[in-house]
Amino acid sequence: MIRNQTNRAIFLDSGRCAFQGSPDDAIAAYLVAESEREHQQSGSAPNVAPVGDGEQLARIEAVHTLDASGQPRSAFHTGQALTVRIDYEAFEPIAKPCFGIAFLTGDGSVYTGTNTAVSGFPIDAIDGRGSVSFALRHLPFVPGLYRIRIALRDGQLASCIAERDVGTLRVEGGRFGAGLFHPEHEWRLGEPE
Repeated sequence: MIRNQTNRAIFLDSGRCAFQGSPDDAIAAYLVAESEREHQQSGSAPNVAPVGDGEQLARIEAVHTLDASGQPRSAFHTGQALTVRIDYEAFEPIAKPCFGIAFLTGDGSVYTGTNTAVSGFPIDAIDGRGSVSFALRHLPFVPGLYRIRIALRDGQLASCIAERDVGTLRVEGGRFGAGLFHPEHEWRLGEPE
């Protein structure tokens, strides 16, 4: 509804302007803030999701968006390199875990998502602290604000060990044409056959 009324929106949080921009981006900022607030109110540690009888098998400790040189950044341009590093802690060995990542638009639609199993990156086991990274050589997203959702599932993908929205990715300008994403591509000039 907001999208149909205006092309600019603000998100007020406790009386202060927490975000100003497009309606989709304002909605994304609001949803991430609400996710953080829910975890604070529940008293659970961030990024921890109990499974089964409440036993915590693992947690996502932190998620970092990094540029080509490995430096943390919150804003990127279409076409730039992006690495999302996921720091985790497994409280006991987890065989064949599957890490997933999804980028969501302001209205909650999944813009794109994948996981280590689909990508053909099997992990034998995790135990203790470690990290796993998802890398894009050339960010194909058009400008906007995207929520990042991370999931950790067991080897059969049957039960979710941890899952939640962990932050936002801001994509600013850059070189792109039109549409929803900017795929990696190349042009070639040749003679007619």
